[in-house]
Formats: sequence, C-alpha cells, structure tokens
Amino acid sequence: MTYPQPPIIPGPLPTATGPSPYVTPYPAAPYGYPPPMEPVNSLVTTGSVLAILGGLVVGLGWVLDIAAWVYIVGIGWFMFGPGVGLALLGLGKQRAFR
Repeated sequence: MTYPQPPIIPGPLPTATGPSPYVTPYPAAPYGYPPPMEPVNSLVTTGSVLAILGGLVVGLGWVLDIAAWVYIVGIGWFMFGPGVGLALLGLGKQRAFR
C-alpha cells in the first residue's frame, strides 16, 4: 500500500533573499584570495634577536659562579634594553606604514 502523493500546484519560484549578513574579513582581492601580508620591518627582527640574546646573557650571568658575573649581567642588560627599543621602533614604523 502506498500513500497518496499531494497534488503538484504550480506557483511562484522562491526569490533571492538579498545580500549576505556576513561581512568579508578582508577586502576583496582577485580570485578570492586574501592580500599578501606586508613584510616585517627589519628593526623588529634585529631588536628581537638582540633582546633574546641579551636576556640569555643576563640569565647566564646570574647562574655563573665567577667573580666577573656583574660584568656579564651588565653586558646582557646593554643588549636587552636597546633590543627592546629597536623592536618597539620597528613596530611603530610598521604600524605607521599601513
């Protein structure tokens, strides 16, 4: 036994609902790909490397058991401080470039 089918009544076709409520997260680019990222400023890279190496030298200076540990810690701080400064300058330049 089969169930009866409802009658087919021709009617208007559904219409488009309008623009999508979702906004694209980036400006439209050719072929739908996002725009390429801008290169990182060289000051950011240089400052980051200096800050990392300075931090390692400071940490090593605190652990070493030698009479000149004060000089090693000082050299580490003289590397770390300007490294952070250079990185911040590079970030400011990169931000202003946009």
